[in-house]
Amino acid sequence: MSYVLLVDDDERFRASIALFLTKEGYKVLECGDGTEACRALHHSGIQFDFVITDTNMPRGTGIDVLQEIFWYEFKIPCLLHSAENWFRGKDLAEVVKDFPQTVFRNKGDEVLAYI
Repeated sequence: MSYVLLVDDDERFRASIALFLTKEGYKVLECGDGTEACRALHHSGIQFDFVITDTNMPRGTGIDVLQEIFWYEFKIPCLLHSAENWFRGKDLAEVVKDFPQTVFRNKGDEVLAYI
């Protein structure tokens, strides 16, 4: 069984992605911010196979989570997402949280193939 750490401060988004992943056969631990996710990495007793994290959250960002993973050499593949356009050029398409699950399924299958 593969374990996914899902980190996002948007409860509705997090719940919909968690439901989707659970239906696909994954175990999901949900965290509402980066600080909570870093605690989970160290203290949950779970060896995560994949991390999906929002970039911009009020307490601990997705970058903080990635730094924690890198610093402690957890060697976990990660997907960083955002509804904001802070890491892309203005002309590029923005990553949007309210996307249809068919989009996630199409791209998600490629990403989840790494798990």
